Amino acid sequence: MGFLFSLPMAFGAMLAPESPEFSHQSMFMATMVMGMIYGLLIELITSVLLKLKQ
Repeated sequence: MGFLFSLPMAFGAMLAPESPEFSHQSMFMATMVMGMIYGLLIELITSVLLKLKQ
């Protein structure tokens, strides 16, 4: 889920001006990885919270 939601931001990150520290490809990959981590954390937190209420 995080992968799908990070796709638009990853393509938007490629439009940003390139800096010496990060190329467009590294910004794309970093955004995709952060989106996957974010999606995983959201799934874990919500599943734990929903199990606590039951």
